[in-house]
Amino acid sequence: MLIKEKKPEVVFLMETKLSYTKANRISKRFSFQGCVVVDIVGRRGGLMLMWKEENLLELINYSQHHINVRVSDELGSNRWLLSCFYGHPVSSLRSKTWSLLSSFKPEVGGWGVIGDFNEVLYSDEKEGGNPRSEYLMRKFKEVMEEESLCDLGWAGNKFTWNNCHGD
Repeated sequence: MLIKEKKPEVVFLMETKLSYTKANRISKRFSFQGCVVVDIVGRRGGLMLMWKEENLLELINYSQHHINVRVSDELGSNRWLLSCFYGHPVSSLRSKTWSLLSSFKPEVGGWGVIGDFNEVLYSDEKEGGNPRSEYLMRKFKEVMEEESLCDLGWAGNKFTWNNCHGD
């Protein structure tokens, strides 16, 4: 399993489809000291943030689409906001999650955002299926620019999801 092999300090999972109880059990099995779980709604959703060092992350708030934590170094002097984000899967509701994301930007200090926006910046970031809406991509780019966010790229497989329907 990737967690055992790579031994990450922080793990954020989306669409876990796990109850709070099951998610906590998984966190303990991999020896994470801290865990925040946003429970599933029916059979959908579910977010989970796990971390190794107990005192380095502090929960600020959460919803069905995010978990915000304050990250500190061992001395507690270098603090910044980490927003673990999951964009709404329904295109017509995505603007609501952009507003939510914009509301997180801190007045002072650093800010990092990780997760799945359920949108792409450029059409070549998607393979197969229906083409992305130019309007939705433009709105996503606008949010990224307005909030001074930049795409750090990726490592590993470019495409990690497949609906198994083939093209």
